[in-house]
Amino acid sequence: MLIEEITQPSHIDKQLIECFKKNEWFPLPLDEGKKDRIPAPSGVAAPPKAEFLICSLFTETFQKNVSGNPAMVAKFAEFKNVKSQDPMQKFGSSDYPIPQGRPLTKYISGLNHAHLAHDLVIFYSMEGRNPTQFKLYGIFGHDQSGTGQPANINKQRSLSKQMGNQVF
Repeated sequence: MLIEEITQPSHIDKQLIECFKKNEWFPLPLDEGKKDRIPAPSGVAAPPKAEFLICSLFTETFQKNVSGNPAMVAKFAEFKNVKSQDPMQKFGSSDYPIPQGRPLTKYISGLNHAHLAHDLVIFYSMEGRNPTQFKLYGIFGHDQSGTGQPANINKQRSLSKQMGNQVF
């Protein structure tokens, strides 16, 4: 017998591990014809899962502001990784919800934003648990979103309406 055969988990072991990760029931291999099943361990919770939904506005702003810049593409990948691991974890100190009553939240409740760079912000909302759905609305500069200095309320209202009309 080769050392690789000893150290590699069997097909059944791999199935069992996957069932435990998903917190699912596992059929007993010896009683395949029966309905007996063993539950996944109760102390093991399935890791949080995340789905990222995009709209046409996100695709447009991603191509305009991020693609072609490897550093920004890597920063966006880091954002997705952080949110996939734990949806409630903040991505930097600027990851927080936009308070209700602001022009940007007129058409979308629960709108969040996080900085990918000093002047590049991703707008998103999240819903549900296991999986948490992240609706990605777009990646904008402060001037594009109307949040620059000075703030442009009309741009914020227009962007809010545009984001509110997106289909995921």
